[in-house]
Amino acid sequence: MSEDVLKYWRLAALVGVGAALYFAGTHPELQPYFELDYLRSLADQAGMAGMATFVGVFVAGYLMQIPGMIFVVAALLGWGPIAGGLIAFVGALLASVANFWAVRAVGGSLLSEVENDWVKKMLGKLDDHPVRTVVVLRTFFFMNPVMHLPLVLSGVPFRPYIIGSLVGLIAPIAVISLSLDTVMAWLNLG
Repeated sequence: MSEDVLKYWRLAALVGVGAALYFAGTHPELQPYFELDYLRSLADQAGMAGMATFVGVFVAGYLMQIPGMIFVVAALLGWGPIAGGLIAFVGALLASVANFWAVRAVGGSLLSEVENDWVKKMLGKLDDHPVRTVVVLRTFFFMNPVMHLPLVLSGVPFRPYIIGSLVGLIAPIAVISLSLDTVMAWLNLG
């Protein structure tokens, strides 16, 4: 099989798997499991099993393209700013790692093979400073699944990706942890 045909098969598989996961996440029977009330009740469960289950649901939900913010808020509401922040951080990091390996396994590094000059210029900046680029993207786009896909398909190696994610997730989770009570009170959601 030629390399061009393989690229198209990988792209088709990525679109198919991504669409299937997205539709699973938005399916009416599964959707209640990713709503704030359910996640909050899951977070309220005592013990390590509740935390592990919550992190597992976080990882599964992020694979289904559900924004990570809802999981972070649920962890903070369920366990408070310190423990909830740590659980949210672990869940966000594991969800990012799972998504990285899932996307890379199916789609490879398709964007690094694009022959467009603009794409090559943008990826050149990523190649020059991969950790810094991932830190900036994680800090500003946090757990947005839309940002994640092109980043993984760019061919960024796993080590810079995980280091950049570790550092880049700290500030957003800390800010959300420290300001959640204020925002909840302001919106009368407490």
